[in-house]
Amino acid sequence: MRRGRAKHAVWALGAAVVVSALGGCETNQERGDGSAVKSDDRPAPGFAVAAERYNARLEHIQRLRARVVVRLRYRDDDGKWQDEQAEGTLQLVLPDRVALSLGKAGRTVFWFGCDAERYWWFDVQDRPTASVGVRTPDGARARAQLGVNVAPWDLVRLLGVMRIDAAGGGVTEWSTDRSLVGVTTAIRAGGGNGGGGAGVVGYQRIWADPKEWFPVRIELWDANRRRVVVAELEGDERAEIMDRPVLGHRPRMPARVSVLPEGSEAQIRLSLSDVSDQRVSDRAFELDALLKNFSVEPADVRDLDAADGERTVGAER
Repeated sequence: MRRGRAKHAVWALGAAVVVSALGGCETNQERGDGSAVKSDDRPAPGFAVAAERYNARLEHIQRLRARVVVRLRYRDDDGKWQDEQAEGTLQLVLPDRVALSLGKAGRTVFWFGCDAERYWWFDVQDRPTASVGVRTPDGARARAQLGVNVAPWDLVRLLGVMRIDAAGGGVTEWSTDRSLVGVTTAIRAGGGNGGGGAGVVGYQRIWADPKEWFPVRIELWDANRRRVVVAELEGDERAEIMDRPVLGHRPRMPARVSVLPEGSEAQIRLSLSDVSDQRVSDRAFELDALLKNFSVEPADVRDLDAADGERTVGAER
């Protein structure tokens, strides 16, 4: 997972690379619930059709803002289960900017986010502090540093708002009960879906209802075809499109998303409401602006990439 290779898309061989990459992976013969796929003569919908129909729901979405309640269940250092809950605002600008503010009683306590180059975690409960790291193509370091095996930019995929690159190639399969279609694509170093070649840093598999093409389960895998995290999506929250309103068009979004990192007992559950594409402030994704807004002193900015983990980031204030 730490072996992100240089960015180089081999478009002509994209579909073939994805097929060969996943064909030997035994977990590719699982459906969303882990049961084996039955052998059947009736083929699953082709990749091009699946991509087109899945993307139709997301046609007008470039950004999203939503109220969110986050519930975290985990074991503490004594092995006891702990449940915590916070509420706040989630802001996304496709394809790679995320801002998640969390707090209680109307006061921001944490701020979790990223831009195209860096990611960060602010703790402003008492003395404001910030932890900042540089994004890597595969996201492995960020997942390890943040301790929940979920990088900020993973949320764009796990919430089911990332469009499939129809030109990049992929494979499809039926679930055991033939109620879901699995769509597998490669994740390239540039952040896109589809294609293959030297730029592949991981894989994404979406299990969708073939009637509405709404995702019910999304899996992320590393470049070695080990599953990293699973998201289970449910509910029917409708996004209000304000930027380019289309009469009667309110894309379906999940009302609840359960994030289950592999190799961890932790569970993260997000409940979404008031979803819309209303404009968001660019400052929500600008590190220097956030440092100033939360009054974080330079000495309290931790560089997650420093050897000792303590060196401060030289952000201009």
